[in-house]
Amino acid sequence: MEFNKKEDFYGSNLLTFMHQDSLELAISCKNKLLNGESIEATEYRLKLANGNLKQVEISCINTIFKEQPAIQMVVYDLTQKYESEREKRKLKLLLEEKDLYLHELEYRKSVQKQLVETQKFMRSLIENSIDIICANEVSDKIVEFNPAAEKAFGYKRSEVIGKSASFLFGSVEKNKNILESLNNTGYFVGEVINLRKNGEKFISYLSAAILKDEKGNIIGSMGISRDITEVKIYEKELKRTQERYSTLFNQTHLGILIINKQSTIIEANERFISMSGYTKKEVINFPTKKFIHPEEYNKKQKLFEKLFSQPDFSQHVFEQRIITKNNKIAFTRVTISALKDNDEKTGLFVKFIEDITDEKLIQEKIQVQASKLNAIFQSSSHLIWTINQEGILTSFNTNFAKYIYHNFKQTIVDPYKTNIKNLIHFHDGINVNEWENNYSKVFKGKQQRFEFCIIDQKGQNNWIEIFLHPIFNTERNVVEVSGIGNDITARKKVETQLKEQAAKMHAIIESSSHLIWTIDKNSKLTSFNHNYAKFVEKNYEVDCKIGLSLNTDKMV
Repeated sequence: MEFNKKEDFYGSNLLTFMHQDSLELAISCKNKLLNGESIEATEYRLKLANGNLKQVEISCINTIFKEQPAIQMVVYDLTQKYESEREKRKLKLLLEEKDLYLHELEYRKSVQKQLVETQKFMRSLIENSIDIICANEVSDKIVEFNPAAEKAFGYKRSEVIGKSASFLFGSVEKNKNILESLNNTGYFVGEVINLRKNGEKFISYLSAAILKDEKGNIIGSMGISRDITEVKIYEKELKRTQERYSTLFNQTHLGILIINKQSTIIEANERFISMSGYTKKEVINFPTKKFIHPEEYNKKQKLFEKLFSQPDFSQHVFEQRIITKNNKIAFTRVTISALKDNDEKTGLFVKFIEDITDEKLIQEKIQVQASKLNAIFQSSSHLIWTINQEGILTSFNTNFAKYIYHNFKQTIVDPYKTNIKNLIHFHDGINVNEWENNYSKVFKGKQQRFEFCIIDQKGQNNWIEIFLHPIFNTERNVVEVSGIGNDITARKKVETQLKEQAAKMHAIIESSSHLIWTIDKNSKLTSFNHNYAKFVEKNYEVDCKIGLSLNTDKMV
């Protein structure tokens, strides 16, 4: 505290030497000592006579001095300690600064190396990019022109560096628009028309932005673009394809629905809208259940769920009734196919719906007509059959089958594999030829009628009167022949008997010694015997013949 002699210190109050920030601590320690408590050595700041401050450490204990309670204090000057520590801190700071400098030096080297590598990488990106990259200074002079730009424009890099970029654009007005957009917004994105070295124009998609330095000053601009000429051609072709698809989709006579696995309608064409009677808004995003007859839906839904769950499902065809908006039932033929994506996964399905209501009505009429014809066919007393060009039976009635079984003991098991010639026992080779010749004529389009003799299982002759008619297809080609047969065996027997009787009568008449003749109402000869002919020729000198009038002058 820098007193000249220690006597000057005696009687002084120690607290008066304490700095303000140590005073409260010193008083607290004093009170503890006076209360008999012990305290640890404590640091204080003292005020020197010259106004300087000194850091000291004071250790205090209670004691007896001159038979009076007293406090013994030992004061340690900490000046050298702190100066030593301060020097150590300075040294530490110097070492830390050195380490920091070395670290900074290494960091700068690393950054510089990364910067070089980044520049190389960026250069590699620019050089190897498939996109056109072009950079300009503020003055619009070209400073970057990568290989992709050389390929697209046809210029070498050396031919464009330092020149204005305006000559690369096919439209001066468009170039101005790009510059205005860059100046006003800092970027431009859109399609532009570029000009190749050979004068050919091409369309590119340009993304351009201004370039700034670290202070925010504009130093130029850079544009990245890609030749989309082929893309535009594809877009036009795609548009035409879509238009054709839309035309086919909406103008086809088939109703078309695109549905998902939940049978919800995603798209519907105009034909289905017309067929159903609903508006498009009432169809899209609605389940197909809304339009399908309940009986059909309940019957088919489980099948659909099974089919839809199959990864290899491709197509299924079925008939289905739909209910129109006015509650009419329409009969349809539905073909449902899977629509697969690029991964061959099925997500959607397309339903082609053909209205076959009229066809069904026609089929019903045909069925009724066929039933009537079949009734006639089966109830007829005639034998009826049809064969194709190979002679194979294609149809026959019950009488035909009975006739074949009764006369030849043959049962027709499979008509579509049975040749009619294998069922009949022909009389001889002549009959076979006659049969084939008649059928040959009919397959050429000519109707035929003939009588035919066949032999039954008992060896008896059976006669059939046969009518053959050609059956034409829509191209007027004969594809089958129908046969109608009538058993005339009994008639043939009667005819034979009559011939035999006539022969007998003729023999009797000719052998008679009488004159025998017959005339009609006009007195003309219709028959006569040999004796009558001789008589007439002899007595009247007239040639006797059938039709001779007996009213002539010579005969009267």
